[in-house]
Amino acid sequence: MEQPITIQSGMIYADDNTAGWNLNRGRGKREFREFVEFVQPFKVIPQVIISFEEEEMKIFEIPAHCDVEKISSEGFQYVISTWGNNKIHSIVARWVAMAQNKNN
Repeated sequence: MEQPITIQSGMIYADDNTAGWNLNRGRGKREFREFVEFVQPFKVIPQVIISFEEEEMKIFEIPAHCDVEKISSEGFQYVISTWGNNKIHSIVARWVAMAQNKNN
């Protein structure tokens, strides 16, 4: 018998007005991190997938990378990074977290 899967999803929006946003200025590698808290904690640590939905940026080379880290049953931290002369003014990303419920 298959065990049910719990799924949560959401949208992330960050821009020039978000505290700590530094992707719209400077040169070289820059990163922006922020924590996302799940609406309901998972019973186990879930897998999390994230991807850009849209970006407003001035592109000189490969523009940006989006990743997740520090995943727990309560949430995760996402990381948006860019490098070179790229200027990112805002991002919209979607994420999905899923975990297979274990029968006790």
